Amino acid sequence: FLTGYDRGGLGFLRNFFLYDKIGYNQKTFKGGKNMALSVEEAKVIVQESLDKLKESIKREVGYTKELADDKLTLKTLEKMKTDGEELPVGCPYESFDEWITQINKEIKSSEQSIARIGKEKAEIMAFEYYVTNGK
Repeated sequence: FLTGYDRGGLGFLRNFFLYDKIGYNQKTFKGGKNMALSVEEAKVIVQESLDKLKESIKREVGYTKELADDKLTLKTLEKMKTDGEELPVGCPYESFDEWITQINKEIKSSEQSIARIGKEKAEIMAFEYYVTNGK
């Protein structure tokens, strides 16, 4: 018996549960609609999600590099601001504070993407287990 809430939010399993019962999975959506699904049909759906997740986690290196670049940029901007330097010619920002705020948003976004990928790796493990061992 798997529930999205008990197993850490397994992607599309979040709002309904799947359980094996005599070769069928009962799929119950929040809205109360029920539909029977064979295990093999469920495996096809799970495999499609698994393939998408595997593509998604390939972006981890890019997010990690972007995060490192943004952190270095932030340090550089803070030093420039502290040293009283002028904004570079052609800079689209009106102040260092505005620029620093934008870089902080980009850092937060990269950190959230990396955290999401960590969750997706756990989902991959669960989905692979289900596809391999689901009855």
